[in-house]
Amino acid sequence: MARVFALIDCNNFFASCERVFRPDLWHKPVAVLSNNDGCIIARSNEVKALGVPMGVPLFKVEGLLKQHGAALFSANFTLYGDISQRITDVMSSMAPAIEVYSVDESFIDLTDLASSNYAAWAEEVRTRIWHETGIPVSIGIGPSKTLAKAAAEYAKRQGTTGTHLVLEPSDRLQLLEWLPLEDVWGIGRRFAAKLHAFGLRSAADVAALPDGWILKEMTIKGLTTVRELRGDTILLLEQDETERKTISRSRSFGHTIRNIHQLESAVATFTAQAMVKMRAQDSVTSGIVTYLKTKKVNDTNRNLATVTSFGEPSVDTGTAIQAAIEGLARIYDADFGYQKAGIILVGIQSKEAWQLSLLMPDSKRGKRTDLMSAVDLLNRRFGPETIWHASQNLRAARWHSKHELRSPAYTTSWHDLPTLHR
Repeated sequence: MARVFALIDCNNFFASCERVFRPDLWHKPVAVLSNNDGCIIARSNEVKALGVPMGVPLFKVEGLLKQHGAALFSANFTLYGDISQRITDVMSSMAPAIEVYSVDESFIDLTDLASSNYAAWAEEVRTRIWHETGIPVSIGIGPSKTLAKAAAEYAKRQGTTGTHLVLEPSDRLQLLEWLPLEDVWGIGRRFAAKLHAFGLRSAADVAALPDGWILKEMTIKGLTTVRELRGDTILLLEQDETERKTISRSRSFGHTIRNIHQLESAVATFTAQAMVKMRAQDSVTSGIVTYLKTKKVNDTNRNLATVTSFGEPSVDTGTAIQAAIEGLARIYDADFGYQKAGIILVGIQSKEAWQLSLLMPDSKRGKRTDLMSAVDLLNRRFGPETIWHASQNLRAARWHSKHELRSPAYTTSWHDLPTLHR
């Protein structure tokens, strides 16, 4: 049986998330800023129409955006992540197999779908996602993941229905003639520049080349991409989430930090966040890397790092924070200012492989595991950091990135729910 894939792509996702709770901003220019409010990382169609490029520093376009009444937001990744999960839940209820490719894109294998009316299925998915989350999506459907992704891009830019199907050879050829090389999944701008030197411009140009030339100039990875463009199914869904062997968290600060207590707060917070992620995959960790990046001195940065072992694997955030702060003390130098800090959990293994230890009785280990499970449950129910470790010192923290324009955490914090007045 021939395979059929769909790619569901959220339109201007970060900007659309901001509009969900601000319906007054629909059809108005909206832009989202990076950490420290430095650069544009998401644009509504109205901002794109003004000629504002992705990644441009805010100061270069701030005047233009203000002139056109654009709404600016600091990135709110907690909100975006939660809405992304809600969209995934909707898709999972309507699809036989799904691969979450990124925060705003997912592949779906439609081969075993009960109905072959893919257009009707796509319209139902778009309608449900819109009604249940308020996010507009575009859907591309084709015999390969690469074609499905290209079709979704076509639906977003050229389509009127929000869905584009490329199941017939004529539809595929039309799509490939439209698709620039730099927009082909698996080619990108840098490699497209090399292909342009050979006089190649569109996806149709490379799809028509002999396999031998493609293998020589584009390697086996390029041949895979081209075969997918021709309609061959090479890439399948990647559904198995491999257990992460390392988990990291870091942040560039909104300003230079010299105070070690502020650095301790940052490192403790990153550690707590990473430990939540680790426990979610049913793992334990046996060590942590603590690292710092100094402010530039004589046009160079110093990068400092150290590893601290726990003695035995653990799920306990308190144990990890204590080790991280011990590592921080070893690399901290009061003569320097610091621009960035981070941690990496190492020695991660499955909880099933967690062996008994003479250093910690099984009863104490069970109590700490139950405590962490309870804390995670409460934070999921009432919002992140409802319960936090004292060493995080969140109320006195002054290390956070600049985010003066951040919207409330509408979906994950009771405190940020809008207030209705009668």
